[in-house]
Amino acid sequence: MSIKSILCLFSGRDWEQEALSTAMALSLSADAQLHVLHVLAPVEVQMTSPGQVDLKKAALREAEVMTRLAKEAKDQTRAVQAYVADLALKHQLAWVTDTSDRAPGHRTGVRFEVLTGTFGDCIRKVGRLFDVIVLGHDRHADDAEALLSAVKSTGRPVMVVLAKRGQVANGEPRNRLAFAWDGSLGASRALHTTLPFFHSASEIFVLCVREKYVSQDTTTEARLINYLDLHGLHPSFVHIRPGNKSTGACLVLESKKLHADTLIMGAYGNGYIHEMLFGGATRHVLSHSPCNLVLAH
Repeated sequence: MSIKSILCLFSGRDWEQEALSTAMALSLSADAQLHVLHVLAPVEVQMTSPGQVDLKKAALREAEVMTRLAKEAKDQTRAVQAYVADLALKHQLAWVTDTSDRAPGHRTGVRFEVLTGTFGDCIRKVGRLFDVIVLGHDRHADDAEALLSAVKSTGRPVMVVLAKRGQVANGEPRNRLAFAWDGSLGASRALHTTLPFFHSASEIFVLCVREKYVSQDTTTEARLINYLDLHGLHPSFVHIRPGNKSTGACLVLESKKLHADTLIMGAYGNGYIHEMLFGGATRHVLSHSPCNLVLAH
């Protein structure tokens, strides 16, 4: 498997700029086409009850508000598209308006699309036909809908680029990779769908978190070593005894120790609602990770 198509969600917020720059750098290194999706929320106006005001005045007021909101959305879209086009030029990526715009033999280029609807509906509509989805994440922002929809509704690996407050986005490729392995279906899916990230890494660390009463599964580990060896990959294994720490806390701590640039893991293995109510590895890592993430569900 190789990466040939990348979807990046971009609304124009400052903390998403690092994700867009990272997606363009990935497009160049993988010789892949980048599709930037800008989602506009549906315009809705709450009318006053007919019994309280004249219907004609209410209709006129609603029309005025709709016109103003539509203009604001158009201006916002124009500004976002201009920013994306300028960044594409800086990365020396072609601006593609149609597949015929690509030169023969060249896949790189940036396409821009605007859809109106909820993040969930739009991501489900287009996200399943890309090799990887890239989006920004700010722990202090309300972006749960986009993140959850991308992870749970597309079946694609999702690269979560963390906002780096006070730092300038540079989009430099990530090289030191940590991979959380517990033998679960989620970890297996994460492994199979993210192999291109393994091949582009300079160093690979497999993180195995096991309770003290669980013996090391040498048979499964040997099979994993053999599988990775067949793909030309030779990672270092890190065995972690959590003690009184949660799995998520162990992954965060070890990623910091290893100076990992990317952590790959299965996501929401216990279900999203369970994690929101009782906590879980995915939720903890999203809140505390020192590096970017690649999640697979």
